[in-house]
Amino acid sequence: MRLVRACAHRLISMEGVSAMVELPIIEVERFVRDAGAQRVTEAAGRKMARLLEERAELIIEKAKMIANYAGRKTITRKDIMLALEFA
Repeated sequence: MRLVRACAHRLISMEGVSAMVELPIIEVERFVRDAGAQRVTEAAGRKMARLLEERAELIIEKAKMIANYAGRKTITRKDIMLALEFA
């Protein structure tokens, strides 16, 4: 949850969904340590950040399609939850 809060200010507009969101590596490393790892290399943090970014982009693209289908420009929590089911 801390990772999400740390990156919450990095919003993506409906027109700019293809823009890459870059997660702070230090926050990703902290997230991995909080999950139980004693130590995390910088390379592991970068790789994990990249994987999370790719997954987030996929979910956002699907959430955008759901919002558009509903006639909205705003992506809601429900759109994200539905997108997770189809991602």
